[in-house]
Amino acid sequence: MIGRLLRLGPARCGGADLLDRFDLPDAADRRVVTYSGGMRRRLYLAMAWSTAASGWPGATSTR
Repeated sequence: MIGRLLRLGPARCGGADLLDRFDLPDAADRRVVTYSGGMRRRLYLAMAWSTAASGWPGATSTR
């Protein structure tokens, strides 16, 4: 979702990878308002990590 907003290609945004990691693979094409509270929290975490400098916590940042 964020990758689409930023107009990133599939390889750069890694959205499918993040959705799998957060157990949300079927949520890619659904509107956020249809998610339960727990699904929204997992989605927000995935979105935060997708915009991090290195992609995952604990990795060294180049900023």
